[in-house]
Amino acid sequence: MLYSLGYKVAAGIDIIRTVSFYNECRHQVDSTILRIFMLDMNGEYVFLVIHKIDPDAKVLFSSGYSIGIEGLGLLDKGAFEFVKLPLRLSRLSLMVSEILQYIF
Repeated sequence: MLYSLGYKVAAGIDIIRTVSFYNECRHQVDSTILRIFMLDMNGEYVFLVIHKIDPDAKVLFSSGYSIGIEGLGLLDKGAFEFVKLPLRLSRLSLMVSEILQYIF
């Protein structure tokens, strides 16, 4: 989806590679989109590690569950926003645009 909007995208495969990539390339990453619940990764844990590496990291959470990040207290921990799955391209575009406007 983001490719079609002209963004460069890197997908994390597992916790170790995702955190390692972020640690090495954090100065090239403008925003991160994490699913709260994943098969082999815990989105909240990955967020906390990324946020420890870079307290200014802009993280957008997504989930098909309605609990959202409010229920997990992630907004208070520095998460940028939550978007419910399934994602519509127009909504995703708006959210990424808001994150980038916040950065620049």
